[in-house]
Amino acid sequence: MRRQAERAGASEPEVLAEQLVVLHTGAADYTLLTGNYPDSVRAVVEALLTAHGID
Repeated sequence: MRRQAERAGASEPEVLAEQLVVLHTGAADYTLLTGNYPDSVRAVVEALLTAHGID
């Protein structure tokens, strides 16, 4: 995932990759517990990308 973050021009690709993995893992766990994928994930990903200079 770090390579994709680098190609996308992230200001800190290693940090962004870690954040996205943690988000994905949490969302997957949430889905296993509730049976529903959290709608908020898309907004969080967009906020992370913006914070790392990716529009």
